Amino acid sequence: MLVVTKLFAPALLVAGCTLVACAAETSPAPEAAEGPAEESPTGAGTSATPGPGGGGTAVPGTTSPAEPATPAPTDPPAPPAPPAKFTGTATPEGCIANVAAGSRTYTCEGLNVEATIPDMNQICPAAGCGLIVELHGDTGNGAIMDQHMRLRDRASAKGYIVVSPTGPAIGTINGTAYPGSTWNPTQDAKIVAITKLFAKVFKADPKRVHATGFSRGGHMTWRLGCDQSNLFASIAPGGAGNTSTQLLVNTPEPTCFQNGKSPARKLPILVLQGRTDTLYSGIVSIKNAAMADYGITQAQVETVSNDAKVLRQRTNKAGAPVLEWFDHAYEVAPGTTGLFVTAKGHCIPGSPVAPNAPQYAIACGTPSLDWGAEVLAFFGRTPMP
Repeated sequence: MLVVTKLFAPALLVAGCTLVACAAETSPAPEAAEGPAEESPTGAGTSATPGPGGGGTAVPGTTSPAEPATPAPTDPPAPPAPPAKFTGTATPEGCIANVAAGSRTYTCEGLNVEATIPDMNQICPAAGCGLIVELHGDTGNGAIMDQHMRLRDRASAKGYIVVSPTGPAIGTINGTAYPGSTWNPTQDAKIVAITKLFAKVFKADPKRVHATGFSRGGHMTWRLGCDQSNLFASIAPGGAGNTSTQLLVNTPEPTCFQNGKSPARKLPILVLQGRTDTLYSGIVSIKNAAMADYGITQAQVETVSNDAKVLRQRTNKAGAPVLEWFDHAYEVAPGTTGLFVTAKGHCIPGSPVAPNAPQYAIACGTPSLDWGAEVLAFFGRTPMP
């Protein structure tokens, strides 16, 4: 930018006018103080005289920069409205007389049913609570099964009702008395009836009803998925597959995806399989049969993660329900007795129960894989369409 200095003043006077007078011949303005012209905000070098309040008055014939507009204040964006909560009320019926929030034991269909009911109007979404059925295996019961999975506390906090029924007592086998209970296919109808009753009484969301089970409870879970695919949104069987026999009668344990059995609605499935489990080959067999039934090839299987202890894979066929599985190398603790002494990999990773517990010793300890947490997360992302 050029500025006027004393060096050029004589030449301007010889021309017959001052810089200011030449700019406004008919209305002379007061002479500006000798020295550099004031630089404008736009860099045009416009001179100005002080105005009231200390401001500058633009010299006629020059362009005065426009005052910058003051932006209008804007309100901060409103926080998103919290999701609507369930506004209904439970209606007692049959064996479910107490519908208050909390944990208690019911007797339904002749079975003890451990259940945890959340505060539905505070926790459950507008469509209603979800419902999870968890099923124990041989020598277990509903209470111990939940100690391994920890679903009743964790899932109820996420808006699920959790029921953990106990099957018929095992009793004595070949002169040996076993603690706990077992299941056989004759109890399937009872579990379906219990599931439907809890869903009705507590007005559960029909799109969020799920089943999980381990070992003998896993066999039942396969059957429920196959026979009741319009009731259960997804299933998560662990330690269970084909080629097993029932505990109290020496006949094959029916499951699914064999002998012409297939779910009417293809549903998502999460599987747990231990590499040193005596049932491992049967678990792989039923998983592969499920893939074939869904029209999924090995080329449509992706590895999610893989380390020395756990391989996690899932299918990715467009338009088909997901099949996902954890193939692990964990084992029950040395010194385990009872039915699981030789099963080794027949255990639940992440269970906080002592690995060599006196009853239902199916804990792998506390490795990085937490089967109960994975089951809950899987159910959360696989509601019925």
